[in-house]
Amino acid sequence: MPAPGEPRFASWLSAPVRMLAEQWARLDFAAFQRVPVEELLRAGFDDPRYKHSADAVRACIDRFNAESLWAASEVMAAPSPRARAATYMRLLAVAVWLRRLRDYFGLSAILTGLRSGPIKRLHLTHAALPADAAELEKDLSKTVSEALFFTRYLRALAATPPGAAATPYLAPHTQLLLLTESAMDSAFPTNWNLGHAYKGRALYEVAAPLAELKEGTFTAERDGDACRPVFAVCGLIEAALRGHTFYFDEDAGAARARLLRQSTEAEPDLPPPPLSEPDIGDDEEVGQWEQGEEL
Repeated sequence: MPAPGEPRFASWLSAPVRMLAEQWARLDFAAFQRVPVEELLRAGFDDPRYKHSADAVRACIDRFNAESLWAASEVMAAPSPRARAATYMRLLAVAVWLRRLRDYFGLSAILTGLRSGPIKRLHLTHAALPADAAELEKDLSKTVSEALFFTRYLRALAATPPGAAATPYLAPHTQLLLLTESAMDSAFPTNWNLGHAYKGRALYEVAAPLAELKEGTFTAERDGDACRPVFAVCGLIEAALRGHTFYFDEDAGAARARLLRQSTEAEPDLPPPPLSEPDIGDDEEVGQWEQGEEL
């Protein structure tokens, strides 16, 4: 339940987009910080769960899957093509801010949900999207693209200012750790002691940048409300992902109905999509994207 004086929102559909993204980034970063360096060095991501060799990493994977499934489900749950298109665009707006906040984990999760098979088959919904929606999604996708083994993503992550918070997209890092372990095992098939020493050093070189990111922090000057550990929007996100119950002024169905009424009463003019990376412009340029107005 929100603290006294904190704003309350009907659902994520009525929370301001920027505020939602800031709290989303905070929660994703907290999940990443719970991953111990030992799990990364152990590289046991392919082990069965009962061995408990990568519990924190698997928790992040489960969270990623929950976020992507939730994004797709929210679009599918809307009652009409226009309402689904409005939900789709709102998720893209959240993704824009997640990229600005260096939450590559949440950014990739949302895009994975929006690019899932059920969403791709919604032809009427895609026809109702603004003309620049495909360009915006394509630009966001480039940030976490697998092209040249995530070159663009790794460069963006390496450009994180010292001490700043950034939540990595774990897939390329876990893949690289597993490849490194396999390569070291193959390079020293008989000399276990020497191979173990070289493998440990090679895995540390891969894991060290992630360990440094765990020390990052959010600041009000740089990241807005993401520096606040508890906020009303946190409940909206965690309720969706974990099944907890929180107090809202109205349920999600009423909020979605209101969104549908607004979309049918008047077709709002969409602002130009903020496509630059990593900055998407100042507050005036962001306009509706930042203020969280219904698209």
